[in-house]
Amino acid sequence: MNKLVKAITFGTLSLAAVLSSANADERGETIARSYFGLKDPSTVRSSATMTLTDKKGATRGRTLEMYERKDSKGTASFIEFSAPADVKGTRFLSVPLDNGSNEQRIYLPALKKVRLIASSGKKGRFVGSDFSFYDMEDRDFDDYTYTYLRDEKLGERSCNVVKMTSKDESAPYSHAEAWADVADSFVYQLKLYDRATGGHIKTLSVLETGVYDGCIIPVKVRMTNVADNTSTDLVLNNVEVNGKIDGKFFTMQHLEAK
Repeated sequence: MNKLVKAITFGTLSLAAVLSSANADERGETIARSYFGLKDPSTVRSSATMTLTDKKGATRGRTLEMYERKDSKGTASFIEFSAPADVKGTRFLSVPLDNGSNEQRIYLPALKKVRLIASSGKKGRFVGSDFSFYDMEDRDFDDYTYTYLRDEKLGERSCNVVKMTSKDESAPYSHAEAWADVADSFVYQLKLYDRATGGHIKTLSVLETGVYDGCIIPVKVRMTNVADNTSTDLVLNNVEVNGKIDGKFFTMQHLEAK
């Protein structure tokens, strides 16, 4: 969850100060360095509910447990669904590799098999939700170039908008636009743009946050699929940060455990 939206710390910047694209790029980089440098927890553990809403407004609920652990390589994550019956026992593991990429595997209880998520499959839906497997990966500062765009209101919030352009040509999104509140320096909205069409395809909205051991954690987010008119709400409960998490959660043995 915390990988999806991280805090961006920066001061108020006026459009009048952006005199050239070079200045905009420099400001964007400065903003992003603060963003990626903001304090993150070393571990996060929580229970969660996921609510899927289809284009007719019908909803389906799910419950799950989430574990994250950060080290020098990146962030490892483990997720296990406990309800309803059609997804119960489904487990997902993402681990950072030495080359900076992430290896993802999913255990499907109906087949009693583990499937490796290939790079070409990462734009697919994560367990039928509006999040993709790609959305579940960790990101670093060097994965993007940055441009400060403008100041803009997001509801009652006064925000700065920054464009983040992916350097990875195989990424499903060509770029994203991030809205950060100047009052608390947190990103409350991300618009994601499809690489194939260039169009706005998804919006990630942070609806609620909490502060845990000095870290801002998004505890309620909504991913809206603009193209399909569907959405997924993810709500964290019983959040624990910087606690000890057994390393077994991030192993193939635990992923495959019966």
